[in-house]
Amino acid sequence: MAYWKGKIDLMGIGIPIKVDGAVDKHGTVFNNMSSCCGAFTGMVTVCKGCGKELSRDEIKKGFFDGKTLQEVNRDTLNAIKENTTHEIKIEGFMKQGDLSPIYFKGNHYLVTVDERKDKQTKMIIPDVQGRMMYKLFYEGLHQNRLVGIGRIVFRTGREDIVAISPYREGLLLSTLYYEEYIRDRMGHYMFLDEVNVDKKKVKETVVAFKNMQRVKLKDFVDNYEKRLQDIINGKEVVVEKKKEETTSWDMLIGQYAKKWK
Repeated sequence: MAYWKGKIDLMGIGIPIKVDGAVDKHGTVFNNMSSCCGAFTGMVTVCKGCGKELSRDEIKKGFFDGKTLQEVNRDTLNAIKENTTHEIKIEGFMKQGDLSPIYFKGNHYLVTVDERKDKQTKMIIPDVQGRMMYKLFYEGLHQNRLVGIGRIVFRTGREDIVAISPYREGLLLSTLYYEEYIRDRMGHYMFLDEVNVDKKKVKETVVAFKNMQRVKLKDFVDNYEKRLQDIINGKEVVVEKKKEETTSWDMLIGQYAKKWK
């Protein structure tokens, strides 16, 4: 089932799409259980002021101002929410390489809408026009190596910045962090201009990295989850401790920099 259904608004042209999850949350989930009955423990909320166990209706929203908790009315919070929209308004484009990974928050697939209701006959018919516009939008991004940047309001009432990029044979929707939420801590570590490195070593390193082995993410597996499943299934699990190998930078680079002259 699609998470969200609507359209891409590209300068007044509507491209019908559905949003579907791009990642399955794998991994074993543990629950708290009691030692007396072996049952679920449940969630209990307790007031830290008097120790009273609270019901859901007795819990309010508040923020800490540094000294005390200040209550915020729920109706006020609901009033400032954006209305949920059913369109992604494209406001411009960026080169794929100009969008830093630090901004990415979550990924979803954008899939075409297979069918639509005919306005006159009210019958369900194949959405040929929608598929064609989807294809054209994909090719425009793919062949120009562009990412479409827009806005969307999901069910939370918050407006998100999104990036739409070509991925394999379709489109990928990525929610992004706002610039103001990115921690500007890298400035504390900007020391590269202060370090003098021999130019010969730099060239050797560049060549060595060029010759190093390339990997594919599909070759990586969750070994911890595999061992966890073995434990659940009653199998004996033995984890071999890896031997630590030490080497110098020059030895490492020397293995791969043989082509440099």
